[in-house]
Amino acid sequence: MYSYLATAAILILTLGIIPAILWLIPRCRKSRNGFLAALKTAPLGVLLIFLILHCPAIPPLITAFAIPMGIALIVLLGVYCVKKYQVNWKHLMIASPVIFILLFVVFTLVYLITTITFLLPRSSRGWIKHELPFESADGGKLYFQQQSIHPFLAEYNYQLQFKSPTRTIEKYLITNTGGKTLINVFRLPNGDLILEDKSGIYLVSANPFRTELIFEQASKLYRAELPGEPVTFWGPAGDDDQISFWFNDKKYPAREIKNDLYGGKYIGCIWHDGKFYPASEKPEKNLPFAPPESCEVHRYLRDNMIFYFDYPDDDNDTIKSENNN
Repeated sequence: MYSYLATAAILILTLGIIPAILWLIPRCRKSRNGFLAALKTAPLGVLLIFLILHCPAIPPLITAFAIPMGIALIVLLGVYCVKKYQVNWKHLMIASPVIFILLFVVFTLVYLITTITFLLPRSSRGWIKHELPFESADGGKLYFQQQSIHPFLAEYNYQLQFKSPTRTIEKYLITNTGGKTLINVFRLPNGDLILEDKSGIYLVSANPFRTELIFEQASKLYRAELPGEPVTFWGPAGDDDQISFWFNDKKYPAREIKNDLYGGKYIGCIWHDGKFYPASEKPEKNLPFAPPESCEVHRYLRDNMIFYFDYPDDDNDTIKSENNN
């Protein structure tokens, strides 16, 4: 859904940039050139069509007349240019339909191709797969998998795959609906991992293998095991005696966290390309655009790790270790 809306927003903004610039520049606004006048009017007609077609608040009866209304806007603006600035109307009548048809066809094709891309099964879009440093009693290996869900925006599905000689388990992390991949990785004394990105903080346990999301509820921290499907909706559910957590449309039981996350050490990060880089190559980074509701979780983990994080006034991009002070 977010990717679909983002594509519409990009197309709409693109259609509005050229005419906006031409109307703002006095020399272009007052020009008698018919082709220039067409560039000031035709894109706005196409823009109106896209706005009508993609605004859910507009009644279907009006939506049915989106194209005639777009053409009417072009005609009205063209008449205004002819009367106000004495534009060559013969040139305008030739250039305006050509530009309108060209823009309408191109942007419609781009939008249809993008929409069809999102309707394709997820399995048709490939995963980038890289191994993470992980210790398991049965010799299993842990892989981080990244799948692009948008043709040109940085939006991804994330998945952890645990693979051993006897079993394969896959768990989705929260879908990244905007922003390049950046996930800090910590190791606890017992070998478990903590993954921290802007959408959430995860505990990855080795024996047995589990992937749990850490969250705050009533000034306490809890963890709930992630489902084996993409997560697009999540949130705590505290409406009964048992604290639980919503993943998509299902409730999952949660366990309170005591002191079992103490002593985590930063060992590296998962970078934009989906590959793990050790701490020696990429020091710990601030996570941009972290949601405010996750601050308590971040504070708790930082207070119980040897790496510290200054909230919220740390302007340094790299987080330094207390051991280095």
